[in-house]
Amino acid sequence: MIYLLGLLLLVALISWKYHNVMTQKRENYFQQIDAYEHKRKEEILRRAKKQVAEHSVKEQHVDDEYVYSSFKKTA
Repeated sequence: MIYLLGLLLLVALISWKYHNVMTQKRENYFQQIDAYEHKRKEEILRRAKKQVAEHSVKEQHVDDEYVYSSFKKTA
């Protein structure tokens, strides 16, 4: 009877350890996915900011050309 109780305890400890290891692996996996998604979102945001800055510079250049051409017409 004591042997069966010991065996049951051993099986419970092994399954508990297995459950903890698998839970830790799952958490690590999802942390890696979250880190990747965060990095990806930062890259998208960086590209969007760069695109907006380039677009505003291009608009400023077009506005400057328009002002210059208008100035040439009036002068």
